Amino acid sequence: MAMYRIKKDREADEPLLPAEQYAAVRADGDAPDPEEAAELNRLADGPEAAEDMPKRRHWALRLVIIVVIIAFTAWLSFPMLGDTLDWSVLRRSAQLAKDESLAALQDAVVVIDGAGRSGSGFNISADGLIVTNRHVVEDGGIITIRFSGRTGQTFTSREWAEIPNVDMALIDIEGADLPYVELEDSYPAAGDAVIFIGNPLGYDWTISEGEVLGIARIADVPLIYFSGPVQPGSSGSPLFNADAKVIGVVFASVADREDEGLAIPIAYLITYLEDIYEH
Repeated sequence: MAMYRIKKDREADEPLLPAEQYAAVRADGDAPDPEEAAELNRLADGPEAAEDMPKRRHWALRLVIIVVIIAFTAWLSFPMLGDTLDWSVLRRSAQLAKDESLAALQDAVVVIDGAGRSGSGFNISADGLIVTNRHVVEDGGIITIRFSGRTGQTFTSREWAEIPNVDMALIDIEGADLPYVELEDSYPAAGDAVIFIGNPLGYDWTISEGEVLGIARIADVPLIYFSGPVQPGSSGSPLFNADAKVIGVVFASVADREDEGLAIPIAYLITYLEDIYEH
C-alpha cells in the first residue's frame, strides 16, 4: 500500500494547471467569464471526446453554469440553525458506515478548522500528510485537524504547503500509524460510481454516493464533474472510485444545479509527491 511525501527535488517547471486557465474558478466565489463558463459545460466521456459529440448533444450540454467555491466563513464544527442536510443523506451515510471498508476510509478523512473557515481533508501517509483545498486554510492562524472518533486524534499546525495554480494544499503533521488512503491518477468515465466523505454543513464524516457525469472543462483543463450532495463544508473531501482510491479533491459546487459538484483530478497533486512503500 503506497504512502506519500512531498518531493524534495521537484523541478519548478513541471507542468501543472495553468494559472490563467484556472482563474475562472476563484475562492471568492465570483462567476467565471462567460466563455470559460461555456467551456465548463463541454462534457464528454474523456478530455478528447467533446469535439466528436453530435451537434445536438453538444449544444444541449453547453449550459451556463456558475462555479461556486464551497468554503464558508464563520462555520464551526456544528450545523447552523436553519441549514440542514437532507435526512435521507444522513440515513444513507449511517447505513454505508456499517460497511467496514467504508468505515476505514472514514478514519482517514479529517475535519479542518481554522481562521473562521471549516472544511474537509484526508490523510495520505501513516506519519501524517493531509490534503485539503487551499481556500480552507489560506486565511492563516492555527489550523486544527481532527480525525474520526475511532482514531481519536487531533493535531494543530500553523504551516501548510500550497500546490501552485490549483486549489490544493498539504499540511504535514507529526503523527504515527495514522489511517491513510491511496491515490489513483487515472480519469474516471461518465457513469462511474463514486463515494465522497466529508463534513457537509458540519455533519462530520458523512459518506455520500454519486456518479461521474463527465469531464467538465475550463479552457482545456479537465475537472471531474459529478452528482452528489455537495454542500458548504465539503471542500477538501476525497472523491473515491470503486477501488476505494482517491481520484479527485472536491472543491466546488455548481450554482443552480442541485447536487452537482466539481473535483480537481488527483493527478495534479501526484506531480508533487513521491511514493513511499511499506516493507
